[in-house]
Amino acid sequence: MEVRAEKFITFLKERGIACIVFDMDHTMSAHHCGPGLLKIKLKEYVGAASKDFVSLATSLALYNSQKGEKHHFFLAVATGSDPAEYELEGQSRDTHILGPDLATALIRATCPASVLPLFKIMVGFDYRLHGKVPNQKGKRKHMRDISKFYGIPMSKMLIIDDSESSLENEEGYHGLLVRNRDVGFTYEDAEFYMQDSVDSTK
Repeated sequence: MEVRAEKFITFLKERGIACIVFDMDHTMSAHHCGPGLLKIKLKEYVGAASKDFVSLATSLALYNSQKGEKHHFFLAVATGSDPAEYELEGQSRDTHILGPDLATALIRATCPASVLPLFKIMVGFDYRLHGKVPNQKGKRKHMRDISKFYGIPMSKMLIIDDSESSLENEEGYHGLLVRNRDVGFTYEDAEFYMQDSVDSTK
């Protein structure tokens, strides 16, 4: 396990985090799929996968597999890339890939086979396509759905996302900001988060 991954995992364990939720665009991958990615551009999108996302997801899978380890991390994806976008004019599942389908393709192509089964829930939802209900804005609905699916309280959940507004919430889940959207998640982002968390407790 990479040293930086081990340090971050230990920190999360000590803070009682049980579920780590990843945004997709500009987080798992440095690229953005827009309203839908043409399948012919899938290789390019996957090729821009964050190396540190792959490292962390792989390390979490290894950690979970260790015998005798009582703490278990649950993984999920929360993306604004909504399957409803398959129905947009000029798009279809035959020509485009987006949302959970795209996240699955990225994980399958970049991570060991043990990683994908840990992502038992992937939520693709854009509140603008569903009536713009205020309490569904950002990643609020995503996190509620994931919390309910795993039976984990919001206080034990962390979302990693490149959008500050997606970290805003009234329900107590934690947020780690991806600072360079052209790279995606990095361990430097984790370092900032850990330091901020320590400073806030002083």
